Order: sequence, then C-alpha cells, then structure tokens
Amino acid sequence: MASITGNAVKEWRFYAIDAETFMSVFNAALSGHPRYPLEFRAYADLPWAALAELGVPDADS
Repeated sequence: MASITGNAVKEWRFYAIDAETFMSVFNAALSGHPRYPLEFRAYADLPWAALAELGVPDADS
C-alpha cells in the first residue's frame, strides 16, 4: 500500500491479487460507516511500475 498526497488529492495505492475480493473486504470493513466520497480504479500492474515510480527498491524484480 502506498499513500500519495498532492494537488488537494489523496491517492492510496493498494496491491492485491484480486480486485473483486479486495473490494468485497474493503466494503465489509466500512460497513456501518457513512458513505465516503471515494473513487476506485483497478488495473493490472504486472511489472510493478506504479510502485517503482515511488522509488521503492527492487519493486520491479
């Protein structure tokens, strides 16, 4: 998980094996909370490029 803040935006990058399972667990964790203004996007990042751009050592190995 990575947290990026800038330009009045907070971005969380979660790395999960399966996006559908992740969303199910995430929504269950927020059960009973008010609705938050969140936007989700899921995409395959097989070379871990999004993590490597944050300067994480060995992210691409």
